[in-house]
Amino acid sequence: MEVFEGDLFAIPPQQCDIMVANIIAGVIILMAPYVKSYINPNGYFVAGGILSQKADEVSDVIRKAGFSETHIYSKGEWSVIVGR
Repeated sequence: MEVFEGDLFAIPPQQCDIMVANIIAGVIILMAPYVKSYINPNGYFVAGGILSQKADEVSDVIRKAGFSETHIYSKGEWSVIVGR
């Protein structure tokens, strides 16, 4: 297993099985159109650190970026969205 940490745009596109981003909704929305090119066809994108009030909006953006399935998991004011 290899793990990369850092800015999405600072590393060359590589295919991975899982990408995790724990950052505010605005950044997820900006990077969502580029994420799919880094993830294997059956891979997952996990976006955390999202305020629950923004979860539906972020889920829609992730779906429009090419992820056919998205699931929202919330606890209190925080949500995580898993796209596949």
